[in-house]
Amino acid sequence: MLKEKGVPHSPQLRAEVTESEATIRTPRDIALRLLAMYAVSVYSEVRTGGDTWMEGHYYLDTMSEIAEGKLSDHLTPEETAFVAIKEPEKEDYARFVWRYECCHVLMWALGYAKELSHPEKKCDVLNMGKVIWKYLGVDEIVQNAKPRTKEELLQAADLTMRYDRACADARAKGTGSPAGMNCDVVRERHYALNWLIGANGNADWDDIKI
Repeated sequence: MLKEKGVPHSPQLRAEVTESEATIRTPRDIALRLLAMYAVSVYSEVRTGGDTWMEGHYYLDTMSEIAEGKLSDHLTPEETAFVAIKEPEKEDYARFVWRYECCHVLMWALGYAKELSHPEKKCDVLNMGKVIWKYLGVDEIVQNAKPRTKEELLQAADLTMRYDRACADARAKGTGSPAGMNCDVVRERHYALNWLIGANGNADWDDIKI
């Protein structure tokens, strides 16, 4: 696949997590992480668009009704700190809006997105919202999921890690993004996939390394 897309790569590069090392997240854990992260991404987007802190929290409260009634239980420490600050830095808004790309990966992992296509453009956030908002709760999301296999997750994680290495090498050399990839999309995918397969010693979301 790397050769087909013209992505520079090193055959000697080892997978970050082997099949025997992998700890795959449960569909329920994935669904809860998806809902919490999506809510924070929406919050960040509307705040960027000019909504007040209180107006932004409307979306968090609405998502709480889907996430078992208490979204705050499923936010990470970094997410909790971000939504508590009334005037975050602009860089923080951008960072959490980019998490839509992680949401896309989690939707794919649950079978709600058909594929992880070549990472040349951003995900379809509008369509993502149509899927997420129609469900009444975590149980319904899990019941209707068609989770990807361990093999599918590991293959996607390994391929994306190699994409990300190619992007890093291109940045170091001062060349353009390889094979038409959006390297910011690649980076977010890499992060989410590492969490899904239990990389970094099955680290919590905020502690994932890429």
